[in-house]
Amino acid sequence: MRSPHPPVDAQDDPIEDRRLYRRYAVTLPVRVVREGETLEAGLLDISLGGAAVLPGRPDWQGRRVRLECGCFGVPGGLAARVLRAGAERMHLAFELDPETEDALTMFLMLSAPPT
Repeated sequence: MRSPHPPVDAQDDPIEDRRLYRRYAVTLPVRVVREGETLEAGLLDISLGGAAVLPGRPDWQGRRVRLECGCFGVPGGLAARVLRAGAERMHLAFELDPETEDALTMFLMLSAPPT
């Protein structure tokens, strides 16, 4: 199923975006935590489905992590799996329970630019 919304970094053909959720460009400092190891990172974009962060950790590809930022309203952070990771960025897919999804929805609603 293709997203009816163009991606944040859309170029000329937004039809090619296959994401289920609209992404929002957000610039925030975050932490990505994996088994006690913490990566200080910058959030590039976020949706209910996942997020992109800078920098990447190629050795974390396929691993479970937690994306932490006090602004999400989730004390333990957002559970995710690293889908793709290069040296420059990582793409995370969220694994959210209903309560955490509600908190992220509220964050996205309050962070989205007015239409």
